Amino acid sequence: PENTWLAGERGTGKTEFVSQISARLGRKLYRVNFDEAMERADFIGANVIENGSVVWKAGVLTQAIQHQGSIILLDEVGFARAQSLAVLHSVCERSPHRAVVIAATGGRIPVQPFVAFFACDNSNGHGDSSGNFAGVREQNTAFLDRFGFSLRFEYLPAIQEAGLITNRSGLDFHKAEVLVRFANIAREKAQAGLLT
Repeated sequence: PENTWLAGERGTGKTEFVSQISARLGRKLYRVNFDEAMERADFIGANVIENGSVVWKAGVLTQAIQHQGSIILLDEVGFARAQSLAVLHSVCERSPHRAVVIAATGGRIPVQPFVAFFACDNSNGHGDSSGNFAGVREQNTAFLDRFGFSLRFEYLPAIQEAGLITNRSGLDFHKAEVLVRFANIAREKAQAGLLT
């Protein structure tokens, strides 16, 4: 499967989209939530002390690639540091030989067949100059090239969003329309930098 990059404003459904794909296809979903402090060891694995001995313990990504057909969500990947993401280059490339090599053990963990990667961020991998997404970094083009598709998520049209609110909450449709009008005004002002 092709890896896919999902971009768009917060709350447009990027993460939910991946959850729904996983559920509808009956495939196991693994989610890696990136932030400024995440180190490579946090998602790949590291040596830990167990029962007085040093043992290597797999991280969520290393566990995920061992399950055929798993879907791996790299969520908020724009917050990750480039040196933390470098290991993902080899597992995200289109190759039957993709794998993670564990320096601590010398072992090699191959990516099982049909594993698919989805990356979610607000900036489509190009950083944020608007100030709306503080801390989002521009991604290495070699990493971006590992994603064959890029999908842009937008907010629903107002009538559909109001219908969704009504269907999910039972709120009267006209009241839902008022909420959506308010939300759209707030979103426009946030994009213009007038609201944080």
